[in-house]
Amino acid sequence: MRDVTCILTVHDEGSLARPTVRSFDAAVARARAEGLAVETVLCLDRADAATRDAVADLAARAAAVIETDLGDQGAVRNGAAARAGGACIAFLDGDDLWSSNWLVEAWRCCAAAPGRAVAHPEIRWTFDGLAAATFPPDMRDPDFDWAILRCENVYDALCMAPADLYRAHPFGARDLRGGFAYEDWHWAMTVAAAGASHRVAPGTVIFKRARAGARNAQAQAANVIPRWAPPLRWDWTPPDGDGAGAPVVGGKADPKGGPG
Repeated sequence: MRDVTCILTVHDEGSLARPTVRSFDAAVARARAEGLAVETVLCLDRADAATRDAVADLAARAAAVIETDLGDQGAVRNGAAARAGGACIAFLDGDDLWSSNWLVEAWRCCAAAPGRAVAHPEIRWTFDGLAAATFPPDMRDPDFDWAILRCENVYDALCMAPADLYRAHPFGARDLRGGFAYEDWHWAMTVAAAGASHRVAPGTVIFKRARAGARNAQAQAANVIPRWAPPLRWDWTPPDGDGAGAPVVGGKADPKGGPG
């Protein structure tokens, strides 16, 4: 089994996918230099010609290229996770960027609690259409307040988590007409309620492009909400500790200290 499966999903990003591929390659190269076995997967969901051209080089050398016609980011990720050969999975969207140390530090974060830790960047830097920096909270922080999960989408889908966790808790369906989106928010609440621990990988950044017409912008414009998850009940009692009570998936440390 590989250590990490890195999954790049593209749609209609066009030339914006070129710097994303360079960022993807740089993080993968650094992880491999550190001794991690990395599998690369490219997902093309209704990808247009300009986007296909931008990722053609990666498509020629990726371990797998998955073609879909879904129009649902969560469904695309679910399908890719089902086929991943790594112990952990890291997702990247076609117009966003990883810091070059992201995979290495996220792996170390996941290795600290095999089978249940979900690694997030220290900084989520939004650029292009919006300039902002947000700091995902670490559930190990003594000041962590579970109520934040109900009130704000603090944990993005661009994280690293055990592959079995994605398979046990797939992303929910996106339904703007029905009033539901924010699949990453719903997933973060669901796995935390099941015992996962959302943690921060120190010194890492994920750069999120705020692009007009992007799926998050569509969700905001439609005034939708996430699907129901246990933490949305105000009388819900969270797991003991930092969400790392009973492991949510099986797993034991491998010789390198990562999820097995």
